[in-house]
Amino acid sequence: MNSWLISITELMKLRDAKTLSNTFINSFTKTLDITKCLTIELSDSGRELIYQSENNDIFSWSVLDFDVPFSHVLQEGRHKLIPQSDLAYWQNNQDFKILISSLGNGETCLIYPLPCAKESSPSLIVIFGDAIKLGQVAVAPEFKLYIEAYATQWELLKDLKKVGLEKESLSETLTTERQVNQRGKKLLSLSTSLIGNSSAMLDVKKKIVVAAESPLSVMIHGETGTGKEVAAKAIHQISDYNKGQFVAINCSAIPENLLESELFGYEKGAFSGANSYHAGLIEQADGGSLFLDEIGDMPTHLQSKLLRVLETKSFRPLGGKKELTSNFRLISATHINLKEKVKSKEFRPDLYYRLMQCPILLPALKDRKEDLELLSEYFIDQYNESYQRDVGFLTKQSLEYLKKMDFSGNVRELKSMIELSCSQVEDGQPIALSYISDNSNALSLFDFNESVNHIGNLTEILDDFEFKVIQERLNKHSGNKTKAAKSLGIPLRTLTYKCQKLEIS
Repeated sequence: MNSWLISITELMKLRDAKTLSNTFINSFTKTLDITKCLTIELSDSGRELIYQSENNDIFSWSVLDFDVPFSHVLQEGRHKLIPQSDLAYWQNNQDFKILISSLGNGETCLIYPLPCAKESSPSLIVIFGDAIKLGQVAVAPEFKLYIEAYATQWELLKDLKKVGLEKESLSETLTTERQVNQRGKKLLSLSTSLIGNSSAMLDVKKKIVVAAESPLSVMIHGETGTGKEVAAKAIHQISDYNKGQFVAINCSAIPENLLESELFGYEKGAFSGANSYHAGLIEQADGGSLFLDEIGDMPTHLQSKLLRVLETKSFRPLGGKKELTSNFRLISATHINLKEKVKSKEFRPDLYYRLMQCPILLPALKDRKEDLELLSEYFIDQYNESYQRDVGFLTKQSLEYLKKMDFSGNVRELKSMIELSCSQVEDGQPIALSYISDNSNALSLFDFNESVNHIGNLTEILDDFEFKVIQERLNKHSGNKTKAAKSLGIPLRTLTYKCQKLEIS
C-alpha cells in the first residue's frame, strides 16, 4: 500500500500530460517487476483505439472490432486477464498479433480500463508480466485508487490546457500548481466516502469539488437511497466551511409547526412550552453548512423566510426582537421534480433559482452497476469493522446476481442486503449466491422508497422491515422457528422475542 501512496504523491506533482503518462507507466515497471506496460488512447472521434510504439509505429483498432479484447474491456468497463495459452483465440487481427508477440513464456496480458476514457484521452492500460502478480494487483483496492488518481490528474491537466491557462510568471505558476494539487487531493479524498470508479461517479466527484470551492448554494437531486446526505457531507468536509458545523434536517420528517422553530430557534416564552432560549439550526450552522433534505416539502410561508435569510444572512428567532446573523452555506436535496412544483405554485420560483446555483445529480445505482463490486466490498469491510467479524468476499455468482437487480432502493438497498447477508455468514466464509438471492427476495417485500418517504419515525421503518423479513423467512420454512432463526443468523430466543414484540404468529 505504501508504495502506491508514494506513487500517487509523485503523480500529483506533475504538470505535463506526457510526463504524467510516462511516470505512470514506469511506476508499474518498478512496483510490479513487469515485462512491458503501455497505454492505448481513444482517437479524436472516439471511434478508434490507437497505440504509438517507441519506434513511432502506429497501431489502431475500431472500438467496435470485437476480434480484439480491447473493445470488450472498453465496452464492459472491466479488466481482462489473458494468459498466453488463450492468446490463440485473438490472432485474427494483425496489429494485435504484432503487439502481443513480445509476451514471454508463462506470462499474462492484463488489460485494464481507465476512468478518463473519452475522446483524445488514455482509455486502456496493457501490462505484460507474471500471471500471479497481475491477478492479485488487478483486484487490489490500492491499485484501483492509483488508477483513479492518474485519471483524475490527467483530466485536470487536460482541463487546464483547454481553457488556455499559461504560466506567465513564477508566482502565477506556483498558484496554479497549488490549486491543481489541492483539487487533486480533494478528489482523491472523496474516494473514501463516495465509493465508485464509474464515469458517472467520477463526474459527480468533479462537480462536488467545484461546488466545494465556491460559496454558492448547492442542490443535490437524485432518487431516494442514492446517498444525497453523504454527498452533502463530502461537500462540507472539503470546503472552507468545514471549520463550522454540518447541520442537517429532513423537511418532510418534521411537522410544519415544529419545522420553523427548529430552523429559526425561539426565545423563552415565545409559545407554550418554550421555557428557555433555543438556538435554531440556522444559528448553529454559522460558519458551517446547513443541509435541508427533501426541501421540496417545505411549507410555502417558510420558503419566503428562508429566501430572506439567504439574501440578507440575517434572521429573527420566534418571539425575538433582535435580528441575528448567520454566515452559512446552504446545501439542499430532493428526490422530486422541483420545477414541476414551481409550475403548480407549490414552490417559490425565486427560491428555486436561488437554490439551483450549483446543481448536482446523483446517478441511480442501476446506472452505475460497474460500482457494485466496490460498494459491496466497502459495506462488507464496514460490517466487519463494526461487529468485529471476518466475513469474506462476494462470490462471482453473487455479484452477477446483483448486476441483474433493479435496485429501486439504490445504494441504501444494496447496503441493507449486504449487511443482512453478512449477519448470516460464518467468519472466513464468502457470501454465496444463496444468501444474496434469499435476502433480495425478502427485501423485495419492503418498499424502500415508500417506507422512507411516508413513515416519519425510524423505529416504525425498522419494525416494518423486520416484520416482513421474519414473516417471509417463517413462510419459507413452513413456520419452523428453529430453521428460520438459523437462516437469519440469530438465536432462537431472539427470534421468539421479536415474534412476540411484532405480533407475528
